[in-house]
Amino acid sequence: MRAPNDFDDPTSEELLDPQCVCYCLSSNNISAIELSAFGEKVLQDLTLRNQYIDDGDSSTNFLHLQSHLIVLMKHEGRIRKIKFDLDHGHSLTQSDAAFLVLDSLPCSMHGEVRNTTKFVTVLLTSALTRAVVNAVGSQADAILQVKIRVTNVMSINVLGSLRKPHHWKFPWDFKSNSLGKVSFDHGTTNKLMLKINLLIDVCLQFPSGEDMTLQQEKQLWYKAMAEYNKATVILNRKTNLERDEIYRFQYHVDQFAKFYVRNLGKGNEGVNNYLHMYISGHYFFYLLRHKSLYRHNQQGWEHLNGVLKRFIHRRTNRGGGRGATQRILPLARYLSRRWAFLTGKTYEEMEASVGLQLPSQRHQEYAELTAMNDDSDFEEDEDVQPPINVNFKEL
Repeated sequence: MRAPNDFDDPTSEELLDPQCVCYCLSSNNISAIELSAFGEKVLQDLTLRNQYIDDGDSSTNFLHLQSHLIVLMKHEGRIRKIKFDLDHGHSLTQSDAAFLVLDSLPCSMHGEVRNTTKFVTVLLTSALTRAVVNAVGSQADAILQVKIRVTNVMSINVLGSLRKPHHWKFPWDFKSNSLGKVSFDHGTTNKLMLKINLLIDVCLQFPSGEDMTLQQEKQLWYKAMAEYNKATVILNRKTNLERDEIYRFQYHVDQFAKFYVRNLGKGNEGVNNYLHMYISGHYFFYLLRHKSLYRHNQQGWEHLNGVLKRFIHRRTNRGGGRGATQRILPLARYLSRRWAFLTGKTYEEMEASVGLQLPSQRHQEYAELTAMNDDSDFEEDEDVQPPINVNFKEL
């Protein structure tokens, strides 16, 4: 469907154009066939936007569906205008900035990974600092003992078991001789947060020297992580949250902030952008507005990154090998096959779809291939179909 130049004041030509979303359905000159054809276009546009819900006889509520589509197209037009202003360095109005913030939803799954990474970084930094301060012998030996203890707990007790230990390595930067970058994937994050108390025990071996005992500090960590896990369970529900559940989520976040920020004093080095969004109520606001953030996550792309990593590490030679060492082309072919499989269409359906949508391109490529053949004995078989160039963007 085509959008008018001005939704608030469409021209007479646009009101009489069945290709325009503002097509006037109240006109007496519209036949039943034209009304049905326009309704089908509206339903197709709503279906493409995943906004159409079949709640009965669609022929009786075309005006309602048309009004809903107009609202969506106004929304899209405003987003395109804001993007144009941002791309060209134009200043945004206050309402446009607020509109952009309302539609910029955070990925809760990515936030979990970042938050867990921050918790582990704070714990490991605290463990190394306390080991150096309370070292009896050399500081290098004290750091080495911390690395060994943490690695054993993470590999055997937290992420693995004694029979199947996880091959976790302590993040250490040998160039700067300091703690390196801590990183986890989402699956590892879930396992770690369930048993993070074990990591707390091994990292907090010495008191911090502040006005609390070692046991009091551990108890605050236990309570903070327990409240955070309760909030995360509510946030990750796949269904729409009720209002009392959203308020319960924020209650657990507030309790987490009380133990973690106020009592433990981790408000500076222990808080990242996502924890700030938790504590300041941004997640609470988005939940009230959208009811669920799970459907807005990027699980598909995150999973695809893991698939590509496994493909590179398990199906390619280290350092190349015989033949070409280019990995981009095999990856592109692998992704094409995977996307083709995810469409759920058979090869015959793809062939028919591409044949209907790209006939000129198909025959042109076939003519070019035929012209490149210099074999004089070649006889063209009329029954042979020209090759199909599968363009998955058209499926």
